[in-house]
Amino acid sequence: MKGPGRRPNLPVTVVDKPEDDGDGGRPESARLMLTMFAVAAGLEVIALILNVVTTVVDPAPLMSAAREAADDTGPLVEATAWGSVAIVTLFYLVVVAILTAAIVAIHKNGKWAAGALRLWTIFAIYFAFRGLTVFLITPAGGNAPDALFLADGAVQILVGVAAVLGAVFGSRPDTRAWLTTPDDRT
Repeated sequence: MKGPGRRPNLPVTVVDKPEDDGDGGRPESARLMLTMFAVAAGLEVIALILNVVTTVVDPAPLMSAAREAADDTGPLVEATAWGSVAIVTLFYLVVVAILTAAIVAIHKNGKWAAGALRLWTIFAIYFAFRGLTVFLITPAGGNAPDALFLADGAVQILVGVAAVLGAVFGSRPDTRAWLTTPDDRT
């Protein structure tokens, strides 16, 4: 239709515009890094649960080691042994909480993000060595089901793999550039 006030049909140009997925310009390697670190932290909690379950199912190795160390067989030794299990469990939970706080700091790309990435890189090395020791160490004798040892070993290997992959993605140049961007540091 032609007539007064009517514009002629112009060709429509489609411009490819990157979609904003709400990640604040985070590169894919940074998203993968955060995902791998979150998987490693979650699996670390599962490994902790498996360790506690193994100890509860078969406390004999723990009690014999406690009796041998204390040269005593009283109830105080057993209470101390269970207390040590509780303290070690709390310690591991604190470590996982710190690692989770580091994931949040990296996700927010705040002032502590570069330090949090360094912390995760150090723990990735630790988790990798711990995952390798699964192949070198045989479990202590006990009556715990072999499936618990198998599951714990598999989870520890997966923690190591996920943490190392997170560190590798964290060392990529685009992730480093994203972490060092000086915009709105809080």
